[in-house]
Amino acid sequence: MLKNGRIYYLMGASGAGKDSLIQYLKENLSNHGSYHFTRRYVTRLKSGKDDISVNQERFSQLLNAGQLVLHWQRYGIRYGIGKEIEQSLVDGKKVIINGSRDHYLKAKASYPDLTGILIKAENQNLEQRLHLRKRESDMDISARMAEADNFQLLETKGSGIIIINNNKALTIAGNQLLEILSD
Repeated sequence: MLKNGRIYYLMGASGAGKDSLIQYLKENLSNHGSYHFTRRYVTRLKSGKDDISVNQERFSQLLNAGQLVLHWQRYGIRYGIGKEIEQSLVDGKKVIINGSRDHYLKAKASYPDLTGILIKAENQNLEQRLHLRKRESDMDISARMAEADNFQLLETKGSGIIIINNNKALTIAGNQLLEILSD
């Protein structure tokens, strides 16, 4: 299947601001119809507003039926991206995925033209944001903080990943992301 569109795969530590940046894009893109913002299937009750919460059984059904083109598991939670992105790619749309650093290389293998964008934030910002969203326990936050810097490999192996630092005003990182998408 010929694919004319492009995937922009956002990834970063929990609390780096991926959801906020995706919302910023939705509010500030001039040609919104040229973009497809994916909704993740997630096996967590308290998911982001763009996620579709499903139980483990339903997730397995979607996966076994071939309805998920990308899927991963992190912190005991399963995530999946639906196959509707295939049609968006054929239609020439820019597909925005809220992905996982752990799954990046598999996603890149499935979609070689995928553009990886690593959203980074300083640890103090990450921890504060995790506490503010009230989705994880203190123990879960500690575990996520311990892993926040474990992905330097992506940055140092000439992977072509674009890095956006989201430590200051959201508009700064948001405008950088808008510029990347406009190319």
